[in-house]
Amino acid sequence: NRAVFVKFVIFTDGPEEIMAAVEPVEEGDLSRWVLAVDIEDIADVDDLNYTLIHEYAHVMTLDDSQVASGVTSESCDEYALFEGCALPRAYLNAFYEKFWADVFAELGVSSEDELTEDMMVDYYEENEDSFVTDYASTNPGEDIAESFTVFVLQPKPAGDTIAEQKVLFFYDYPELVRLRGDIASRLFSRMRRQAAGE
Repeated sequence: NRAVFVKFVIFTDGPEEIMAAVEPVEEGDLSRWVLAVDIEDIADVDDLNYTLIHEYAHVMTLDDSQVASGVTSESCDEYALFEGCALPRAYLNAFYEKFWADVFAELGVSSEDELTEDMMVDYYEENEDSFVTDYASTNPGEDIAESFTVFVLQPKPAGDTIAEQKVLFFYDYPELVRLRGDIASRLFSRMRRQAAGE
């Protein structure tokens, strides 16, 4: 799963700003990615773990196995996003159809580009139980990344809210359940080593 990361960048924009980010190495090529981490913000290991899982979720949902790059929204029959057109079998496409298509219709928008910060702040304030975090309400890409992070780090929810249903979404994919186990196992192993002073 790490093979898509071909470049690692250490940067800083000062403390408590952007902790990490991912982007394709070259525009239009979603097969190779850069992971950038702010050296000023890595002291809180829990925040770092959360953020790295979130950033991995972006790559997992936007790489070339999930999105056809270079396809314009006009020629996209699936969920159109900045990076291209989600493939019919893409996680993000299924997530959009299940949780965001009605939101877009309610807000009167047809693409992510039309969402404004004010619009999404208002929507979140009226629908807090639809999102695992306030940041998840930004757009479908941030929502799936935040929901995946909660899926990895927290116990399986009951599904009583839309936010919990978004976390349960990932349990429908056996490969993601296995990935969850792998990530959790590695995090536990690392924490055990740190506690032992290794």
